[in-house]
Amino acid sequence: MHGRMSKLRRSLSRSMLQLHAIHALSRSHNHLAADAYESRQAPPNEDLIHKFASPSTFNQFKEIVQRNSENLREIINILDEKSTLDANYSKSLHKLAARLHKITQKATCEIDNGWTSAAEQFDMQATIHSNLSSALSDDVVQPLRAIQMNEEKTVRASSLFVEKQLKKMNEKKADVARAKRLAYTAAKDLEKLEQTADTDKTNQNKYTPRRKKLQEASRKAEDAYVFESIDLEKMREMNEKVLQRAVAGLEGIEMERLAHSQTALGRLQRKIEQLGPTLTQMFTRQTQNLDLAISSSPSSFLQSLSPSQTPSNNVMLIDTFAENFAEVIKGERRREALGRLQGLLDAELQRMYALARAEDVRSQQISLVEYVEYLYFKVGESLSSLEGRSSTGSHRLTRFSHRVKDKQGLPQTMLALPLTEGADTITLPGLSSPSLPASSPQPTEEGDEEEIYEEYEKISDEGFYNSTSRQSTVIDDPSTSSEEEKKVCRVIYDFTPQNEEEIEIRAGESVLIESRLGPDWCFGRVISPVGRPLPPRTIGRFPTTYVCIQEASIFL
Repeated sequence: MHGRMSKLRRSLSRSMLQLHAIHALSRSHNHLAADAYESRQAPPNEDLIHKFASPSTFNQFKEIVQRNSENLREIINILDEKSTLDANYSKSLHKLAARLHKITQKATCEIDNGWTSAAEQFDMQATIHSNLSSALSDDVVQPLRAIQMNEEKTVRASSLFVEKQLKKMNEKKADVARAKRLAYTAAKDLEKLEQTADTDKTNQNKYTPRRKKLQEASRKAEDAYVFESIDLEKMREMNEKVLQRAVAGLEGIEMERLAHSQTALGRLQRKIEQLGPTLTQMFTRQTQNLDLAISSSPSSFLQSLSPSQTPSNNVMLIDTFAENFAEVIKGERRREALGRLQGLLDAELQRMYALARAEDVRSQQISLVEYVEYLYFKVGESLSSLEGRSSTGSHRLTRFSHRVKDKQGLPQTMLALPLTEGADTITLPGLSSPSLPASSPQPTEEGDEEEIYEEYEKISDEGFYNSTSRQSTVIDDPSTSSEEEKKVCRVIYDFTPQNEEEIEIRAGESVLIESRLGPDWCFGRVISPVGRPLPPRTIGRFPTTYVCIQEASIFL
């Protein structure tokens, strides 16, 4: 009875120890994603981070690491099977050698004693295969299997962590799109009411309550859209850091795999060399291949990896209803809406400078302050186009700007920022819709863009981010900006304006096109011959089909 109780206590003790071990293992797995980035000793490769630390290229690097891990697992299985075959072959040769020794041990003829040499050769071959089996199993298979299983868990945890962050990013983009749609709807409703009120001059008072209600709704919707866009940019910056850490972790995993594979190949080579000159002829070709593998550098392999598309971060800018010159809006209301939006952005910039956000460490692409400053510059360019003034400055982010249409058919301005500086051409991945022309003139020649960009880079960081006196990112030096080619067109039909934004043109006159407002409208000024009186308004928009482009062009 006493003995059975002792056995029961020992059994319960073993069960409790196993249970504690299982709980400890599960707790360690919960911190696997965070430890994946901390456990790598080698410093991260900045060039590799610049190539793959973006949502569009991270999956390619992850697939490369996963494919290499699966290949390593298959290599381990093959070597394990080879080790088993060598062990079985060694046992079979030992048995054959023992039988041959037994037959020839009492031989008296010299010819029969020759078979003893054959038996000794069998023993030597059996020893060689036994040593190879032990070397493969102990020095190659078992260490690599432990490393491969650990790396597979780490890659899975890192991938889940990044997918979770990207899912949050996509949800935030959906919120921004929803806020944008609401802002457009509110602005269109207000514009319809204003147009109705303009036609009904006798009963203006009945539109006042609804006008105030729609104005308040439009203002709230635009404010929500602006701040949702700013929150989206904050989340993008956070995801950029997450992707950088994930790429660094996957890089450490790949470096560890290559280093352990290189070590295993070196062990195998040394074991082969220790077997003596009898293996030289047999393994000459294999030794040459091993020498080539051992002499290679893991870093050169990683440097040779390249994504299939240009790595870039796609920054979404705001595009309000008033900024879209393809929409018909009364000039005063458009000017008022753009001015209010510019004031809102200016207030947000002042708040950021008051919080000393301009002194924060920036990423290599764009900071949050510079993002809001470019929004301010973009709205200012729209106001300049509306008032007929030419652009007097430029911004370094203009060269990365692309105009597309989103899924709702609304215009969307994107910034395709390269992960490395110096990229001449950036292509937005996954956007198959044709680009829309910008609402304001932009530099058209590559040399002029580079000149503006170099002038911008001359501004020091200390003078650029100054919280006491705001420094704009606009370069107000006309001498450094390029002169844009203006196209002169001949009017072929008379056109009578229907609103304040349009101008009167007559057949035979010349007009100077400064910008295109979509495929149907142009923005420019009337150039009348000497002796012909000018119309009351000479700057505005007119239909594209009413003019034809002449062969000559002038520079202003």
